[in-house]
Formats: sequence, structure tokens, C-alpha cells
Amino acid sequence: MTHRKPLAHIAICHPYPCIPDRTWPEPESWAHVRADRLWISRDKGLAITQQKINHVEIAPIYRWPNEMPRLVTFDMDSTLIQQEVIDEVARMAGCYDEVAAITERAMRGEVNFKESLEARVSCLRGLDAKFLDTMVDRIKLSPGAESLVRVLNQCGVKTAIISGGFDFVAQPMARRLQMDAVVCHRLEIQGGKLTGRVQGAIVDAEGKAAALKQLAERWQIPLTQTMSIGDGANDLQIMKTSAMGIAWHAKPTVARQADLAIHHLDLDAICWLYETWAEKWLKMFGAH
Repeated sequence: MTHRKPLAHIAICHPYPCIPDRTWPEPESWAHVRADRLWISRDKGLAITQQKINHVEIAPIYRWPNEMPRLVTFDMDSTLIQQEVIDEVARMAGCYDEVAAITERAMRGEVNFKESLEARVSCLRGLDAKFLDTMVDRIKLSPGAESLVRVLNQCGVKTAIISGGFDFVAQPMARRLQMDAVVCHRLEIQGGKLTGRVQGAIVDAEGKAAALKQLAERWQIPLTQTMSIGDGANDLQIMKTSAMGIAWHAKPTVARQADLAIHHLDLDAICWLYETWAEKWLKMFGAH
């Protein structure tokens, strides 16, 4: 792979740590201004509010849009939520190990997503569909997911789930978080049982990128004002299509190709990329 030179190394600050403190490397390209109030990149005017800071992650950034995002899309499984939903359904169907192994290979980009999805879903054939209704109660949002989406909502940013996951989880999550759109898969059900097939188009890498373009067009938002967040190989194309692609706790091959990779902090650390979002976070959640 061709070595990429970052625009800068940024200090992503967050008031509340999600992992124990550690010794962080010195950032290579930022200046300290406003007396403990703001870190700002020398290269691109990147603003990161600092208040009650006790955790910092240093990360290289490879692309920085000139415009504030007005549309932010989220992968669902292992990004917006902590679980891989199909793996949890497979646990109910008694084929967890087989399905989880395929999922892991797919997320690393080692197997074709469409083929891997079809193989995993076929393992669910015959499962009583009523079990799907019990899944939502088992799902946990990723740390910082709810506060990030609430900040984006308050800032007037459109938010969407664009996922290779499934609607029986994605739709309730979107309603809970008051998100604007969902693009995902639907499991086919006949006679109250899963058929082992998916209804409709496959939301693969190309499908995710196409969905981003469609939503941006629907809301008359230029792609220069979009951001996409994900963790797997299936997210790379949508990350490259958007103005800013963020890998969150991602597979190494994905982190290496993203515009920015966050390895340790919670999802709402993304608020610290823009001063407007950071200020809103502090007003909403900073009185701890």
C-alpha cells in the first residue's frame, strides 16, 4: 500500500475517558491557543474545544473538508451499536460460531460482502421470526453514540443509518435516537419463519455509497458537506464518497484507509472535531 502523508496530527480531546489514562505521543502539528480552551491544527484550522479534559487521543488526519457536515451517516453493527446483529440472531439459531467467523472475515475484507451475507443469512433458515422481536432489548448502543446523535440533532445535522445490518434493529434504534433515515436489509419471512434469504437489494459497499448520494440529493446537501462513520471493509467506499470518512474502533485495514481513525475514545469524541459541536456537547452534557 502506498504510504500516505497526513495533513496533520490532531489532538482529539474528551472530558470523560473510556479507557485508563496512558502516555500519549506528542502531536506533530498543533498549537495551543486561548489558554487551555482550544487546540487548533496549524494546517487546516481544525478546532477542538478543551474543557475539563482528562483524556486525549492523537491521530493523523488525511483529508479535511472546508465545509461543516450537514449529513452524517453511521454504520450500525459494531459502530452505532456494540453488537453484530446477525451474529446474535445466529446464536438463537444455534449456528453462532459459523456465522461469527464469516462476519469477521467479511469485516476484514477477506470475502465478498454479498456472498458472505447470503451465507450467513442462509444459516438462519427456519428460525421462528418471533425471536427477532426480542433482539432489540439485547442491543446496546456504543459508548457516546446517543450523545453524539443528540448533538448533531441539536445542530440541525441530518443523520442516517446506512448499514448492511437489519431493519428489525435499525428502525427502533433510529426512532430512539430521532435519526432521519435508515437504509439496511430486511430478512424474508414466510409462515412466521425466516427463509434464509434477504428481501430487496443488497446494501454492500457500492450500495452504501449510492445511498449516501441519494440521501444527499433528497435533502439538497452537497457531498462536500457529508461525513460517514464505520468500522468494516464494507464502509470504505462510503467513507471515500463522503467529504470526511471516520473509522471508529475499526479493523486495521479500514483504519489505514480512513481520513481519520479513532481507536480508543467514545463515539461522541467526534464532536470535538468542530468547535460548534463541541460547544453544544459541553452545554448538553458538560455539567458532570
